[in-house]
Amino acid sequence: MADKPHMRALRDTLLGIAGSTKIAILIDPAAERRNSGARVLSALSLIVRTNGVDADHLEVSIDQGLVDPKEVRHHADKLRELGSCEIRCDEDSRIVMGLQVADAVAHSVAQVLREELGNFAKKVSLGPESGYDEGIEAPLGWTLRMSLRYAFFVRPVVVEKGQDPNEVLNAALLNWGVFVSQDLEAGVGNAARRVFGQMWLGCIH
Repeated sequence: MADKPHMRALRDTLLGIAGSTKIAILIDPAAERRNSGARVLSALSLIVRTNGVDADHLEVSIDQGLVDPKEVRHHADKLRELGSCEIRCDEDSRIVMGLQVADAVAHSVAQVLREELGNFAKKVSLGPESGYDEGIEAPLGWTLRMSLRYAFFVRPVVVEKGQDPNEVLNAALLNWGVFVSQDLEAGVGNAARRVFGQMWLGCIH
C-alpha cells in the first residue's frame, strides 16, 4: 500500500470500524483448512461462553469457500452456545461489510506476526495527529496492535482497593479474545502468544 494512499485510507476506515466494536481472532494453521468449519465454530462457542455474549440474536457470516455449509450446521447443532444462532455460509465479502472488517483485522494480525517472526518489518510515521512529535516512527505491527487494542475481548480488569491501576492494565487476551491453535508450528504459536497474550490498556503517549 506504500504508493496507494486510497487503499491505506480504506484500511484505516475498516480498522476504525473494528476498533469501535468487539473482536476476537483464531490463529490456525493453513493445513487445517479442511476442518475450518468445526474449528471456527468451536472458537466462536468459546468466545460466546467466556465473554458472556448473548447468542440468541447472533448472526454469523462466513466467507465464501471457507467451510462446508452442511458441516457447519452439523457442528453448530452440537454446540449449546450456538444452537439459536443464524449462520450464513458462502457470504460475499465484497457485499458484507462485516467480512471486509474481519479481512482487515486478519491482515493486520498477519502483519504483526510477520514482524514478530522477523520476516518483514516496516516503519510508519506517527506525527502530531497521533499525539506524537513530528518525525516519530514506529513499527507498522505495533501501530496496528495499538489501533485494535481496545476492541479485543479481554479478561475483565479488576483493580483491587489500594492497588495501582497500572499493575493490572496488561489485560489477558488468550482464551478471551485470542485463540491460538495447538497445531501451529512452535515458532508461530509462541510468536502469537508473545504479541497477543496480553494487551496494554493504559496510555501509550
